[in-house]
Amino acid sequence: MKRFSLWFLAILAVLAIGAALGFRLWFASFLKSERCRLWLNGMASRALHARGEFTPLQPQSAQSIYTDGFVARDGAAFSLLQADQIRADVRFGFWARSCSVEHLDIARLRLRLPAPGAFTPPPPAAGAEIPEAARRPVEPGEPARFALRRLTVADFDLDWGAGELRGSRLTAWPDTANPAQWLISGQGGTLKTAFGPQWRVESFEARRRDGAIYLTDSRLRAGEAAEASVQGEFAPGTPGKYEATFSGVPAGSLLPPDWRARLTGKLSGTLKADGSALQGSVQLSDGELSALPLLDRIAALTHTDGFRRMRIHRGSAQIERSGGSGPGGAVRVSQVVVESNGLLRVEGGFTLRDGTIDGTVQVGVAPATLQWIPGAREKVFTASRDGYLWTPVRLSGPADHPSEDLTARVAAAAVDQSVDAVKESVRENAKGVLDLVTPMLPVKVPGW
Repeated sequence: MKRFSLWFLAILAVLAIGAALGFRLWFASFLKSERCRLWLNGMASRALHARGEFTPLQPQSAQSIYTDGFVARDGAAFSLLQADQIRADVRFGFWARSCSVEHLDIARLRLRLPAPGAFTPPPPAAGAEIPEAARRPVEPGEPARFALRRLTVADFDLDWGAGELRGSRLTAWPDTANPAQWLISGQGGTLKTAFGPQWRVESFEARRRDGAIYLTDSRLRAGEAAEASVQGEFAPGTPGKYEATFSGVPAGSLLPPDWRARLTGKLSGTLKADGSALQGSVQLSDGELSALPLLDRIAALTHTDGFRRMRIHRGSAQIERSGGSGPGGAVRVSQVVVESNGLLRVEGGFTLRDGTIDGTVQVGVAPATLQWIPGAREKVFTASRDGYLWTPVRLSGPADHPSEDLTARVAAAAVDQSVDAVKESVRENAKGVLDLVTPMLPVKVPGW
């Protein structure tokens, strides 16, 4: 009996070794086969609702696969997905007919999202969106279920039309509490958008659920002092909605080109965007305003050069954009406060639309600056508060060279004041003559 048991164990060991060797040979043969590549194409195409294709697979070990790349186009959430140098650690469940990728490493992943409004998600079962080879039934012996446990990308590029992310490293894995949701963590790279400077990405955290990306946190830096944090929700084919908090951002990077040379300083504030609508508040520190026609005219009128390059001690405004950034869109700037202590203060608001400006601001100047302008205090800057003399100023015309009504009103006041002075001088001279001759006149001269 003992001898039989030993023989039985020896035979069982040989069978186990033979089965393992046989599985390795079958596995290597299956991985190299066109059938396996087509099966993977089908699995990926169905998962992405796209036309996807792997390059030929190369087994690295009993449970490791390498391929030069994978390309998918016209997907449910992207227009292009291209992955290069892919390595996967695979576990096959023979009896359960399952395939589990424990770790998927991608050297470079490029993802291009469709432009907002140009996205129509295909139905999940749309056969026309999946290659013919991917729609065939699963053959006996092939895995029927597929699972991805962890994804690592060394170099991730994302392009969504209005901006681009380059050179980030990211890791993604399914949420254990909700397997339908994926968690994403990333570091490094650069972020470029039409708004603001080029940012260095310190880190970001996100989750993917129901085809949408929820950015829960991000840390961005630019230059020596600029910082920003962004949270938001981005669904395929939509502009998305987000909230950004920023500080230390150079003013020129957030301004239209025609204003970048006129206003310097650091901006901080918050912005909220929902589709084409945007609103927020900004504050300016360490600012300087120059080369502005209105200020140049005030400088010439008041003989005060401080207006030409004016130090901004305080600056703030509320911003609201509607109708998008293209033609027909409008930006409303309200609650404007710009102050150079002891020199000038501006309050009010205006609207920018299609390159034109329209609005009214209140301009307050220090009383001493009006001494050179006849009639300015009496006829133009007539209101007094907070240590300034105030007048409303109408702005209109091209935003880069706006027209204003202050110069004309100041000139008219100066002429009126001069005419009044001449009249008074003539009046006084005439009164002196009449005082001399009145005693000799038989009747009294009226009005004297």
